[in-house]
Amino acid sequence: MVMRDLDNWVKGGALADYEQVYREGQNLAAIWSAKKSIRLTSEAGTDLVADIGDGRVIIECGIAREPGCTMAFSDGEVSQMPNEGTANGTVVIDGPICYLGLPSSPVTLTVKNGRVTGISGGSRTARELERLLDEVPNSDNFAEIGIGLNPKSLRNGDFEEEKKARGNVHVAIGDNTAYGGTVKSSVHMDMVIYRPTVVMDGHRIVDSGTVLLELA
Repeated sequence: MVMRDLDNWVKGGALADYEQVYREGQNLAAIWSAKKSIRLTSEAGTDLVADIGDGRVIIECGIAREPGCTMAFSDGEVSQMPNEGTANGTVVIDGPICYLGLPSSPVTLTVKNGRVTGISGGSRTARELERLLDEVPNSDNFAEIGIGLNPKSLRNGDFEEEKKARGNVHVAIGDNTAYGGTVKSSVHMDMVIYRPTVVMDGHRIVDSGTVLLELA
């Protein structure tokens, strides 16, 4: 519930039908849990592949009624870590980033064997991320892929709001222990990708920002 302002409590994603969002989250989690590979692309140039299946698939959709369940507010996502050491490719971040806000121009991450090996882009944000990777142990770990499901979430430059927005994808670097991973870090930084396409085991789950659960 940290790093929210008043708008997070009274506008946008806060106004969703969370029973419906949670049902969709359960559906997506069931699909995701059965898959073994993921490919993430975007219109901005993202193209990343990874194996999946070793980590927990986590539903955060505004409802937590049983021990071990988690939620946030506003809410609406399902996520999992890629299997450690398997993510490879390029990720172009054109949405907001945790702590750093919306970059003035897209930031490109090069990922090799589950680690961020390069950052490019002319913005201050890219330089801040380079400094982070230099100074914080294991901050280069490619830790998460999440799919937003909340149809009410705003596109307002706030990463906490936008990462829940239906059809957005966010990735994270740093700690992955919440998913059952072994990489510990003092950071877990979410980064939003616009108009993504997600394919799992050849099944299209998101198509250019449109969620296609009924076809998966």
